[in-house]
Order: sequence, then C-alpha cells, then structure tokens
Amino acid sequence: MSDEARERAHWLIERDLRERLLASDRDERERVTAEVYDELFERVPWHPANQPDSESPEDGDHRWLRAYSGLCSPGATVADLGCGLGGVVIGLASRAKEAVGVDSSREMVQRCRAKAPVNTRFVVGSVVDPPLERSSFDLITSRQVIEHLHPEDLDDHLRAVARLLKPDGAFLVVTPQALTGPWDCSRGFTEEPSGFHTAEMTHAELAERMIRAGFRRTSSPVGGAGVRSRLRVPGHRGWVPTRVKSYGEKLVSAVPPSRRGTVAKLTNTGLVTVLGRL
Repeated sequence: MSDEARERAHWLIERDLRERLLASDRDERERVTAEVYDELFERVPWHPANQPDSESPEDGDHRWLRAYSGLCSPGATVADLGCGLGGVVIGLASRAKEAVGVDSSREMVQRCRAKAPVNTRFVVGSVVDPPLERSSFDLITSRQVIEHLHPEDLDDHLRAVARLLKPDGAFLVVTPQALTGPWDCSRGFTEEPSGFHTAEMTHAELAERMIRAGFRRTSSPVGGAGVRSRLRVPGHRGWVPTRVKSYGEKLVSAVPPSRRGTVAKLTNTGLVTVLGRL
C-alpha cells in the first residue's frame, strides 16, 4: 500500500470511529473511548504507536521535557493525562517524588508499565475525570490530548483537573492551533477536523474555558518548546499572560488560510500552550 493510500485509509477509519465516539452517551463514553482507540491501533498497523522505534521517547518528548520539565520542582507529585507511550511521565520521574500516567487505552498502559521506573504509576482510566486522588498533584500535564475529548466533556475535564491539584498547583496544556488546522489525520482531506480531533482551539478560547473551570490565572510561553529547549530557558521563566497571545491570533485570523501558518509562526501562536494556576 502506498503512503498516500495508507493516509487515506487511516483517515477513513478514524472518521468512522469518531462517529461512534461522538454518538456515545456520557455513561458509556469511557468504555467507548477505550474501545475506539484500541480498535484504531489494531486496524492501523502502521500507526506511529505501533512502530518499534516509537517505544523510546521521540525527539518531541525530549524537546518538550527540556523546555518545561523545570515546572516540576524536585520532589513534586506530577501526572500526565493521556500519557500514550509514557515519554513525559518517565522524563518527569527523574525530578519528581512520584509521576503518574493516565490513558484510556489498556494497550498503551501495558506498554508503559513494562518499562516504568520505580517512582512511576500508570493507570487505565478516563482523562475526563481521572481516577486519581484529589488535591494530590503539584503539576498536571496534557500534551495533544484535549482536542480528542468529546465536545461535551471539556469543561468537566478542566474542573476535574482543578480538583486534583494542590493549592497553587499548575496545569500545563498543549493542543493544536485551530486557526491553522485541521491537525489530525483529516488534514488534506477536509477543511475541518474529521478524525479524532473533535475540537481544536485558540489560546484565547482555551484560557477562557480554564478560567471558567476555576483556574485563577493563565500564562503562555514567549517561545515554543523548540526555542526554549535550544536556549535552555528555565521552565519557570519566559511566560506572559495568555491574553498577549490573543493579539497574535487576531493577526493570524485576518490573513487567508494559505498564509496563516507563516503568520502563526511569526507571532509564536502556532501551537496552543497554556499554563493554568489555581
């Protein structure tokens, strides 16, 4: 099968599984979510998660950790929601007292447990309302996850995360930029996300939702993970109020779609990154 045929087949499979997820009721959504992701990995054997070399943290994980692991104070308790193959959890474990990963896919959790350091814990469960202890975490991270949630569940998810954090705890979210999307496997096939990305957002939209969910303030990095990693910027330095990003997003939205990627890169709004604090 050619690469083009594989891309199309992947998209068609995700499109159908997406419909099953969107049609699910709240009381069955956790089960359906686990089922559709496990089925995806089974029906798409060329999916990156199924590749042997994906068992090690990818370059993106290394850059992300160099850029943001400083937010994890030595001895902190941290959690990564939608942990996938566990690269972020394992990377933070070297600094943390305990690092916990949550994923809805039993297959992913089994892979993580097979290589888990002693101070890590991997849990199968819903990322909407993670099965974790309340007021127990100094830092919770979510990288390329919330865009996969059912649209009805995002606000519940943000409130649930706020309950898991200690006073003064922080939630770091990274998600694709809606203005330059779609960023799932439907890119090149449809103008709006039609794969497993059920909602892509802007900095302004995400910050507003986080404030409504109980976070007192939000901030965003001046530079992206790549820049921060190369310049060795400490994790707690180089942040501005998220509303600053909204000015750049207004510029992005004002230009034709074909030019938005360039303008987003120039205004450092190409990837939505928001740190919410209680």
